[in-house]
Amino acid sequence: MNPQIMLVSVVAAASIVFFGFLAYRMRLQSNYPDLANVPPLEDNSSLDEDLKDILAFIPMTEVQRIIERYMKYDAQIGDTVSFVNDQKRFILREFQNMPEAHKLISFLRQNGLDVDSWQDKIRYFWKMSPRFIKYEPSLANGGLTVMINKILETIPMDELHELLRQKVKYSASFRRFLLALRSKDFREFCTALESNDVLHHHYFWAKEGGLEITFAIELFNELYVYLTQTLIT
Repeated sequence: MNPQIMLVSVVAAASIVFFGFLAYRMRLQSNYPDLANVPPLEDNSSLDEDLKDILAFIPMTEVQRIIERYMKYDAQIGDTVSFVNDQKRFILREFQNMPEAHKLISFLRQNGLDVDSWQDKIRYFWKMSPRFIKYEPSLANGGLTVMINKILETIPMDELHELLRQKVKYSASFRRFLLALRSKDFREFCTALESNDVLHHHYFWAKEGGLEITFAIELFNELYVYLTQTLIT
């Protein structure tokens, strides 16, 4: 399996979680119908192909090098990895028991996303990724904030923006994905996240443990606004 693809799959999975919290807190008003009433695909596009096209704009070798360096030598990232390892089975169990999550996953499948394949890649990447060795600020320092900024600096943002604009125009699967982010079903998913006591506890523990939850939420808030407003106007 391609470790570069595995790397981005982890980011994609994390995005779904944060999108839920963010969309709910933003209290966006939506007049879109239920996903069950959305017309079928009108072309041969698929989310898998959309994602491959997007990944082609990202220098994955360099991105992977940055992430692995921070996982090995940045103490805060090391704490984050330890937290995920300790709590992931409890968090995943909550999502597995959430009907709202299953409805959205089903919609992604219908739009050509190979969910099972991505899930396998995420598991493989996490199993094979390096663990924290020691704090070495000369190699990695600044935690999640600095690591993400270093990654963003490697991405040709103008070219990627133009690609996404083309996706909005020509890919029905991508348009349906954007529709899903503003649908009633997605709002119900956000409400389920917000009202889940177990996830609230994990959020509190992560924040108390010094993990950069606030920065992560702000980051995905900006991404959500970009996908649901900036990109389509």
